Amino acid sequence: MEKEQYYIGVDIGTDSVGWAVTNENYEIVTFNSKHLWGIRLFDQGQDASERRLFRSNRRRNDRKKHRINLLNDLFATEMDKVDKNFFQRLKENDLHLEDKTFNEKYSLFNDSNYSDVDFYKSYKTIYHLRKELIDNNQKHDIRLIYLAIHDIIKNRGHFLFPEQELKQIGDFKDIYDMLSEYIREDIGIKFECKVSDVENFGEIIKNKKTNINQKKSELLKLISYEKDDESQIKAIIGVILGGKVKLDVLFNDSELKEAEKKDITFSGDFESNKNIYEGFLIDRFIFIEKLKAVYDWAILQDILKGSFSISEAKVKDYEKHKYDLKNLKYIIKKYKSEKYKEIFNTFVSDTNNYCLYVGMNKKNNIKQSPVDNKGKEADSLKPCYQEELCSYLKKIIDPIKVSDEDNDSLEYLKKEIENKSLLPKLTMKNNGTIPFQVHEDELKKILDNTRIHYNFLNIEDEYGTIYDKILSIFHFRIPYYVGPLNPKHENAWIIKTSNEKIQPWNFEKVVDIEASAEKFITKMTNNCTYLTCKDVIPKDSLIYSKYNVLNEINKLKLNGENITVEVKKSIYNNCFLKNNKVTFKTVKKYLETTRTDVV
Repeated sequence: MEKEQYYIGVDIGTDSVGWAVTNENYEIVTFNSKHLWGIRLFDQGQDASERRLFRSNRRRNDRKKHRINLLNDLFATEMDKVDKNFFQRLKENDLHLEDKTFNEKYSLFNDSNYSDVDFYKSYKTIYHLRKELIDNNQKHDIRLIYLAIHDIIKNRGHFLFPEQELKQIGDFKDIYDMLSEYIREDIGIKFECKVSDVENFGEIIKNKKTNINQKKSELLKLISYEKDDESQIKAIIGVILGGKVKLDVLFNDSELKEAEKKDITFSGDFESNKNIYEGFLIDRFIFIEKLKAVYDWAILQDILKGSFSISEAKVKDYEKHKYDLKNLKYIIKKYKSEKYKEIFNTFVSDTNNYCLYVGMNKKNNIKQSPVDNKGKEADSLKPCYQEELCSYLKKIIDPIKVSDEDNDSLEYLKKEIENKSLLPKLTMKNNGTIPFQVHEDELKKILDNTRIHYNFLNIEDEYGTIYDKILSIFHFRIPYYVGPLNPKHENAWIIKTSNEKIQPWNFEKVVDIEASAEKFITKMTNNCTYLTCKDVIPKDSLIYSKYNVLNEINKLKLNGENITVEVKKSIYNNCFLKNNKVTFKTVKKYLETTRTDVV
């Protein structure tokens, strides 16, 4: 059979490939009476953001476990004097009794005169225990002290402003000064507020009774800024208030219109997308952190509600939840009894009721499995948030008419539902806005009250006391420029001064931080594509920044003609070297006001 010449055409898309075979006259070729053309479909390619999120969570959990293991080592000797099986029981907490190392029923306390039942009667939540240890300096069981410290070490808060201590939890001035200075120095625009108006600025941000648009207009009246920067200023205020803004407007950079994420908001799923923003913003992500620190401050004030500590605020929330639930059940049972079961005894995904809000439903004191909207058992259901619960209850509560004796209870419920503050929970997404300084303050108070009665906290070696080591565990974070701590790791560049095991309290002695940082920069530096024997110039270096500016000035034309070298130098020296931000208007004004002999 004579061989014929043929062409193969391929059209490649994101989730398909089209193909065709033709002869030299571009006619479809047939084989076995079938035309040789078609299309192959496949799943569209996905970025690594989802896997990156899992990896980040895994590493965060590993670091958390490591901190707890270090804490256990420090408490081990003292704990053995009281309860040798304590740590083992905690480790095997989720196992069936027959699978545990020790045949002991309870996980925390298994004494003959004190068990978990007694513990939970005394301390309804971990915050009740923390508050007790802060307020009462009497001697407590070492296991109670460990549990409180364990909770703080495990959930230590964010480190958005680690270089300063919060002088006062409710003080807004430090947070505002940090943001204002960064916007002025690094962003290069004016963002100023009178000293007398700073406190009012904070009050507006944390006010829950006004919407974002009202807050934005009030804040714009307090801030002094240039007219040309109005869009960027509005975006800054918008994201602080929890609104959604475009990144290209926030950074005044049109290139961000093509970014992987075009918008940003702190009130949504910011944490799950945090790594994505860091990936393409790189060093500019610091600005996002500064803005989020202000947003978090407002959320923190809402959590604290005038309390001096997180534990005190959470205990108040516990009591408020209890009071609100009692009121709600009373009104529903008395005036809307047909809705009682739907609200408190139904576990269905499409109903944002109380069961879905707390993630649990009990019938005859037995926990029920969740079901989907078709009545089938579901492995898990996405819980509803406080706002969704209040919206659901509002439709039920608003039409209710009550007697005079119950009018106060109904009005209270309506007010709390309107403010989205009914039935507060202790564990909620806003807990991530609590800075580490708040937890650190509680940790120090607990340790100060404990070291009076337990001398092991005062035992000292070359690295300090046990008291100091617990604080170092709480603060310890591996600098990004040090990288993996295992020198044998394929991606490690760490330089150690000794073979001693790295601990939070000896990190600066064992690790040569300056040498490791230098090696990090060297490792990340590429060679120039033009001069292959030379290293590339850093993007933000003075010489490369000057090159970029001169490159832009070189394109300028005046009255349709290229400007002279002397004018270019004049623009560079008088506009770019004397202003933080240079716009077309700045250059135009300079050329209009400059001497004719220069132009």
